Amino acid sequence: MLTIRRILEMEVFANSALVAGCNGIDREVRWAHPVDIPQASEWVRPGELLLTTFFGLRDDPEAQLRLCGELAAKGLAGMVVAVGQYLDHVPETVRAAADAANFPIIELAWPVPFEDVVRSVGEQIINEQYQVTKQSLAIHQSLTRLVLDGGSLSDVARELCLLLKRAVEIDDISFHVLATASESENDIDESRRTSIREGHSSPGLLNYLRRAGLLTKVRGSLAPLRIDPGEQTRAEGMTMARILAPIVVAKKIYGYVWIIAGERELEPLDFAAIEHAATVAALILFRDETAHQTEERLESRLISR
Repeated sequence: MLTIRRILEMEVFANSALVAGCNGIDREVRWAHPVDIPQASEWVRPGELLLTTFFGLRDDPEAQLRLCGELAAKGLAGMVVAVGQYLDHVPETVRAAADAANFPIIELAWPVPFEDVVRSVGEQIINEQYQVTKQSLAIHQSLTRLVLDGGSLSDVARELCLLLKRAVEIDDISFHVLATASESENDIDESRRTSIREGHSSPGLLNYLRRAGLLTKVRGSLAPLRIDPGEQTRAEGMTMARILAPIVVAKKIYGYVWIIAGERELEPLDFAAIEHAATVAALILFRDETAHQTEERLESRLISR
């Protein structure tokens, strides 16, 4: 995932300086977009890095301050301001507002063309997307082989844990534990330790997820959902972020897969991987259910004779 922190390490930003929003340098950068009109906030989307010279706002300090607030509220990754022509430096009032919003502002030396910035950022994003796709395909192939080889849910959990270096848990529809895997005690929090020890997820944590509407969201979208720790989850021992994905067969949920972040930030690959794992888990559950039904029918026929 490309972040402001990593952007600052790129060669094109060698003559730049982060002048505000230091606490926001781990924001994800999804694209770089040069806009130099007063209504710049109307032309950008969340996650983008705005490039500007402040030409259209050079004589309007209040508009500069307002733009900073609008961009931060809209969820942009940050703002790059070319200095040395229309502005010597980003005004102190704008920097203060950006600091308060944890909104990164980078001063870029005037001689560096915005075209170079857009190209460098774009190439990095495309390269990372390619690598995620390549790794995602490898994970899909690895997990699919498990099904073809007659693997179990425990095999899926272990394989996914090995590939992602993260703790994995697979639960049934009632959140009773079916399989778990982790490489270290440091990879899980107390909430997950409790679920492993007791064989089911913490009732307190599940109640919170229900009250917050998170379970309803997962069940409605049938898609993975990131769950971040907060004051209420920490009270239940959940101190690490995780992803929850439903195991779905014919639009019916049969269980859930969890990926625990551990000590590393969750990445796009984790979301792709958990979808693959949920699909493979669905195949295994459907296979096992079919085999069980077949056995019951055979037993019934034998008894009837």
